[in-house]
Amino acid sequence: MERTVDIILAFSNALWRLLAEASKKHGLSPLQGQIALYLAKRGEASVTQIARELAVSISTASESLKSMIKLGYVEVARGRDKRVKVVRLTEAGRRAAEEISSIYDALSVVVSRLNYAERALLHMLYAKIVGELIDKGLIETPRACVGCQFLDKAGELYICRLAERPLGRATAPR
Repeated sequence: MERTVDIILAFSNALWRLLAEASKKHGLSPLQGQIALYLAKRGEASVTQIARELAVSISTASESLKSMIKLGYVEVARGRDKRVKVVRLTEAGRRAAEEISSIYDALSVVVSRLNYAERALLHMLYAKIVGELIDKGLIETPRACVGCQFLDKAGELYICRLAERPLGRATAPR
């Protein structure tokens, strides 16, 4: 069991280091790198939405975004609802997000070598482990599952559509 935990931790640390290194090349923290990746996928979002999805406080998200604005990676705009301000990537921000996301290319190559059954098993096991950690309150749903195609928001709940299980409430962090 200890060896399995060590492997999971080593994998997690390696991915975090890759994100940190790729983000640092653009003068960004790992959290700001995550924000850039999130905005690249979503297009635009409010500070509250970013905070909720990345499981950080609104003030943490806001401070990160202020730095990103100063660096020229993010701009403030009016959302569809003209009363709400949103942020979106500038052209420089899109280029940075594209370069940061390239850290996952090597991982994609390795995962593509797994057959369908191996990928499905890996995803099911990951969903089970993450679900248990969420149930115990050790991690928050959005940050663990950001970008996952199987994450669905149903009303006030996040649901993993692969594991077919609720993962937690969709509430903004404090």
